[in-house]
Amino acid sequence: MEVYAVFLISLSDTAEGQLWGSLTSLSDGESYDFGDLTEAVLKMEELLNRQAGPRSSPLRQFDRTGETRRGRNLLPAKRKGTKNQFCIRVYYRQHGSWQGEIGWQNGEQRIRFRSVLELLRLIDSAAGILQI
Repeated sequence: MEVYAVFLISLSDTAEGQLWGSLTSLSDGESYDFGDLTEAVLKMEELLNRQAGPRSSPLRQFDRTGETRRGRNLLPAKRKGTKNQFCIRVYYRQHGSWQGEIGWQNGEQRIRFRSVLELLRLIDSAAGILQI
Protein backbone atom coordinates (compact mmCIF):
# COMPACT_ATOMS: atom_id res chain seq x y z
CA MET A 1 0.00 0.00 0.00
CA GLU A 2 1.28 3.44 -0.91
CA VAL A 3 1.97 5.94 1.86
CA TYR A 4 0.81 9.50 1.48
CA ALA A 5 -0.63 12.17 3.74
CA VAL A 6 -3.87 14.11 3.34
CA PHE A 7 -4.53 17.49 4.92
CA LEU A 8 -7.54 19.79 4.76
CA ILE A 9 -7.00 23.52 5.03
CA SER A 10 -10.04 25.68 5.72
CA LEU A 11 -9.44 29.38 5.12
CA SER A 12 -11.66 31.61 7.17
CA ASP A 13 -10.68 35.11 6.13
CA THR A 14 -7.79 37.36 5.23
CA ALA A 15 -6.30 39.63 7.82
CA GLU A 16 -3.77 42.24 6.72
CA GLY A 17 -2.94 40.20 3.62
CA GLN A 18 -2.37 36.99 5.62
CA LEU A 19 -4.44 33.88 5.07
CA TRP A 20 -5.43 32.09 8.27
CA GLY A 21 -7.73 29.27 9.26
CA SER A 22 -7.55 25.67 10.39
CA LEU A 23 -5.66 22.58 9.33
CA THR A 24 -6.95 19.04 9.73
CA SER A 25 -4.82 15.95 9.32
CA LEU A 26 -6.93 13.09 8.00
CA SER A 27 -4.50 10.53 9.44
CA ASP A 28 -5.26 11.50 13.06
CA GLY A 29 -8.43 13.60 12.64
CA GLU A 30 -7.00 16.41 14.76
CA SER A 31 -7.60 20.04 13.85
CA TYR A 32 -5.07 22.84 14.35
CA ASP A 33 -5.53 26.61 13.97
CA PHE A 34 -2.91 28.64 12.12
CA GLY A 35 -2.27 32.37 11.81
CA ASP A 36 -0.58 32.31 8.40
CA LEU A 37 0.41 29.81 5.72
CA THR A 38 3.96 29.48 7.05
CA GLU A 39 2.58 28.24 10.35
CA ALA A 40 0.33 25.78 8.48
CA VAL A 41 3.25 24.38 6.45
CA LEU A 42 5.42 23.99 9.55
CA LYS A 43 2.61 22.12 11.30
CA MET A 44 2.11 19.84 8.28
CA GLU A 45 5.86 19.10 8.23
CA GLU A 46 5.73 18.24 11.94
CA LEU A 47 2.80 15.89 11.31
CA LEU A 48 4.54 14.28 8.32
CA ASN A 49 7.62 13.61 10.47
CA ARG A 50 5.49 12.23 13.30
CA GLN A 51 3.69 9.76 11.05
CA ALA A 52 6.95 8.85 9.28
CA GLY A 53 5.60 9.41 5.82
CA PRO A 54 5.59 9.82 3.04
CA ARG A 55 9.21 8.79 2.78
CA SER A 56 11.53 9.73 -0.03
CA SER A 57 11.29 7.60 -3.13
CA PRO A 58 13.57 7.76 -6.16
CA LEU A 59 10.88 7.52 -8.85
CA ARG A 60 7.42 8.97 -9.37
CA GLN A 61 4.90 6.71 -11.09
CA PHE A 62 2.48 8.18 -13.64
CA ASP A 63 0.19 6.50 -16.09
CA ARG A 64 -0.02 7.54 -19.74
CA THR A 65 -2.52 10.33 -19.13
CA GLY A 66 -0.18 12.01 -16.63
CA GLU A 67 -2.52 11.32 -13.71
CA THR A 68 -0.98 9.85 -10.59
CA ARG A 69 -1.96 6.30 -9.77
CA ARG A 70 -3.95 7.35 -6.76
CA GLY A 71 -7.63 7.91 -6.12
CA ARG A 72 -9.39 10.46 -8.29
CA ASN A 73 -11.84 11.76 -5.65
CA LEU A 74 -9.69 14.35 -3.92
CA LEU A 75 -12.05 16.31 -1.67
CA PRO A 76 -14.47 15.01 0.89
CA ALA A 77 -17.74 16.87 1.35
CA LYS A 78 -17.29 20.52 2.25
CA ARG A 79 -17.71 21.24 5.94
CA LYS A 80 -20.40 23.63 7.08
CA GLY A 81 -19.28 27.14 7.97
CA THR A 82 -16.11 27.24 5.87
CA LYS A 83 -15.56 29.81 3.17
CA ASN A 84 -13.13 27.66 1.26
CA GLN A 85 -11.40 24.37 1.77
CA PHE A 86 -8.28 22.95 0.17
CA CYS A 87 -7.33 19.28 0.19
CA ILE A 88 -3.59 18.68 0.06
CA ARG A 89 -2.16 15.25 -0.67
CA VAL A 90 1.57 14.91 -0.10
CA TYR A 91 2.81 11.94 -2.12
CA TYR A 92 6.58 12.46 -1.88
CA ARG A 93 9.15 14.39 0.10
CA GLN A 94 12.18 14.73 -2.13
CA HIS A 95 14.94 17.31 -2.59
CA GLY A 96 14.03 19.04 0.67
CA SER A 97 10.45 19.73 -0.42
CA TRP A 98 7.05 18.12 -1.02
CA GLN A 99 5.40 16.85 -4.16
CA GLY A 100 1.71 16.16 -4.38
CA GLU A 101 -1.68 17.46 -5.41
CA ILE A 102 -3.97 20.22 -4.20
CA GLY A 103 -7.71 20.35 -4.80
CA TRP A 104 -10.36 22.97 -4.08
CA GLN A 105 -13.93 23.91 -4.96
CA ASN A 106 -15.12 20.46 -3.88
CA GLY A 107 -12.69 18.69 -6.19
CA GLU A 108 -13.52 20.68 -9.32
CA GLN A 109 -10.00 22.15 -9.42
CA ARG A 110 -6.95 19.90 -8.97
CA ILE A 111 -3.34 20.76 -9.63
CA ARG A 112 -0.11 18.90 -8.92
CA PHE A 113 2.65 20.79 -7.14
CA ARG A 114 6.39 20.10 -7.17
CA SER A 115 7.46 22.07 -4.11
CA VAL A 116 6.15 23.75 -0.98
CA LEU A 117 6.74 27.14 -2.62
CA GLU A 118 4.59 26.14 -5.58
CA LEU A 119 1.91 24.87 -3.16
CA LEU A 120 1.90 28.20 -1.30
CA ARG A 121 1.60 30.13 -4.56
CA LEU A 122 -1.33 27.96 -5.66
CA ILE A 123 -3.17 28.54 -2.37
CA ASP A 124 -2.47 32.28 -2.49
CA SER A 125 -3.60 32.52 -6.12
CA ALA A 126 -6.77 30.48 -5.54
CA ALA A 127 -7.62 32.53 -2.44
CA GLY A 128 -7.31 35.74 -4.49
CA ILE A 129 -9.50 34.39 -7.26
CA LEU A 130 -12.07 33.15 -4.78
CA GLN A 131 -11.89 36.43 -2.82
CA ILE A 132 -11.60 34.77 0.55
